[in-house]
Amino acid sequence: MGAEGIPARPRSLADVAARAIHTGDYTSAMKEFIDTLIAEAPVLPESAYATRPPLPESAVLRAHLGGMAEHLAALAGRAAPDWCREPVFFLDAPHVMAGAHADAIMRAQTPPAFARRNLFCGPVLLKLEAVTGRRSG
Repeated sequence: MGAEGIPARPRSLADVAARAIHTGDYTSAMKEFIDTLIAEAPVLPESAYATRPPLPESAVLRAHLGGMAEHLAALAGRAAPDWCREPVFFLDAPHVMAGAHADAIMRAQTPPAFARRNLFCGPVLLKLEAVTGRRSG
């Protein structure tokens, strides 16, 4: 465990959110979490996405957490956790991660779990999909 009970390496989306809230660095926490999933593949433990994470201030980050939970559950062949269906994990207006210049490409390549949240981030977890041999929606 790291500072204030936050795991040194995130093993769940709840850990990612807690670390991001504590450090302000969501990207690094998410990358470490994904690296852990890849290292443990082909197993995708339900514990990686089952627990509702603490809420970051950013609506985009909340939508990303919800999309990741749904996407991971689909890759594992399981139902998405109830918490990721809560309105707080959806955006009211579309948000394209790469900006307007890449709008069409991002919309076409974004997995359904993110697109239905109005978050267009392009392909997600391609290496994990390759290692597990599974794809989502």
